[in-house]
Amino acid sequence: MARTVKLKDSRKASGIVRSRCVGRQYNVESSSEFFAGTAPLPMVKLVLSRAASRGRNGITRAIGIHDIQVAFFHATLPILLYCWPPREIKRDGWMWRLNKALYGTRIASQAFQTKVREMYSAHTFYELKGVPCAFYCPELDSLSVHHGDDFISEAESEGLDTIDRMIEGNFATKTQPRIGPGYSSYGAVLNRTILFNDKIGYAILPDCRHSAKLVELCEVEKAKPAPTPSSRATGKSDRMALEPLTDEASFWYRSGSGTLRYVSE
Repeated sequence: MARTVKLKDSRKASGIVRSRCVGRQYNVESSSEFFAGTAPLPMVKLVLSRAASRGRNGITRAIGIHDIQVAFFHATLPILLYCWPPREIKRDGWMWRLNKALYGTRIASQAFQTKVREMYSAHTFYELKGVPCAFYCPELDSLSVHHGDDFISEAESEGLDTIDRMIEGNFATKTQPRIGPGYSSYGAVLNRTILFNDKIGYAILPDCRHSAKLVELCEVEKAKPAPTPSSRATGKSDRMALEPLTDEASFWYRSGSGTLRYVSE
């Protein structure tokens, strides 16, 4: 049971304020019952690699990107779940029975992935073993991956037409312009920029926000650029280099290392 539901407001760049119902269901015990895996980021690069290397005659395959709107509301809940309405619209003695997955509830991600899996299965896509949220269709020779509500697929034009109809027929979606030969030269997915050039092919640029965070964390905003960040001699003149880190410094080191690893994927 989700104890409460609140209205969470967010302002878009256009100035429009969006109010979203968010459930507050607490995880009081460790359990894998509601586990929902996520496709690793290198799978996005695999999609680009296939688009760049599996064309019929040169690079002929393109990239399709779909952004699902209010993704969880497309998934039917497999369990009985009640919650108290937000205080702004509650009525004494009334509760809500949830028919669809609600943001903030523990089962929401799993229910959405079940809906997605059923969609792919109905269109002869097979889920890759060992890699969650990645699907392959032998008939279209197409790889399609979703990371939450962001979908990225590669195929010939006819295959992407089929994927468009499949996703748009099951979800309310924002279909982005295709990227590739005869289409747009750039697009974005998961805050990463995808580029295409007829001579070079495909490229992907990382999320620059994480690089800016690392620069700020290392306090090198005014540093001059260098061809290499370090050498074997780096740190030899620093008397404090081998001193144990404080608890605070250790925390920020782990944070920065994790961010750097994420950027490198």
